[in-house]
Amino acid sequence: MIIVVNTSTQNSNSFVVDCFIQLALQQTTHQFIFLVQNEYSIAQLLPSNCSAHILGKKPSAVLLWKYWYNYKIPSILKKLKASIYINTDAIVSLRTNVPQILFLDDLILDDSLNLLSAKIKKYYKKNSGHNLAKAKKIIVTSKQAKDKMCTTFPSLQNKVNVLPVAASVHFMPSAWQHQEQTKNTFTNGKDYFLVTTNFTTEQDFINLLKAFTQFKKWQKSNLQLLIITQKNKLTTTLTQQLANYKYKEDVQLLSNISISDYAKIISAAYAFFYPFPSTNFPLQVLEAMQSHVPVITQKANGIEIIFTDNVGYAKSIDIADYSAAMILLYKDENYRNQLIQKGVSFSFNYNWNKTIDELSKIVL
Repeated sequence: MIIVVNTSTQNSNSFVVDCFIQLALQQTTHQFIFLVQNEYSIAQLLPSNCSAHILGKKPSAVLLWKYWYNYKIPSILKKLKASIYINTDAIVSLRTNVPQILFLDDLILDDSLNLLSAKIKKYYKKNSGHNLAKAKKIIVTSKQAKDKMCTTFPSLQNKVNVLPVAASVHFMPSAWQHQEQTKNTFTNGKDYFLVTTNFTTEQDFINLLKAFTQFKKWQKSNLQLLIITQKNKLTTTLTQQLANYKYKEDVQLLSNISISDYAKIISAAYAFFYPFPSTNFPLQVLEAMQSHVPVITQKANGIEIIFTDNVGYAKSIDIADYSAAMILLYKDENYRNQLIQKGVSFSFNYNWNKTIDELSKIVL
């Protein structure tokens, strides 16, 4: 069987990429082909039964999607002699007979944080039902996402499969000596709050800085704020904002961090903040838990149903809520330790054996 996986919209260290590399290691009689944006898209060493095929970057203009999905991709699937096609968009190709599985992120159906443009949301709203109906199977990563999808489209009940997630083996607790080395490398030996997010508005970034300002006024410590984000059209603006910030010496804005460096950074963090949960199961939270780091997030997209009291919550991205969360973690060591212990226990429920066993049943 030739399994073609479209990872062109994923980063090189994404859960989807990891899933199919792990599956390929287990299912050596099958061939796996990853469709990628360019030759640098997959950083991992691929197993011998895996290869990459350059697809290019999906057009940003919705008007060009018809050609992309219904002509370019079917042509590639035919050329590759695909037995099955895995796509990470909520859009199927209408001009191929190759069975299609959608590996979905639920923000496409419920963009509560307004991460998508108005044109793209309009397109999904108009075409989602038709696209989902044509798919042979649909994969989501939480029961909440399945329930939401099947409430909107009841006919999909038997198509939607919940895949348990797993965090990369890169994420693990590190000895204090290694933590000190990481802090020496990135924050001159100082403790830090870590924030991982992709900012969609300048105001979100400003609100985060204001929350950190309130913390610094409360506790005049040398604790740092380390922000990791992907480069996008806002990066220059955010850098300019940071240059004018009162506590700019205590804040770093980083991007293009390798997974090995990111794993070191998260394992040495005083606490992990995940302010914009946008996927049906934010793997970043599990990565922090697996690294023995306490997590603060907000109640959005059903996050509290998944994680219950195993993480701390800010009521919203409101400045006061996040500064209060920072202050509580810093002044109450018992609370911080409880979050660490709860997170570690929670993370034990998620492992690659469960993930790959279930993925095999869905795909093969």
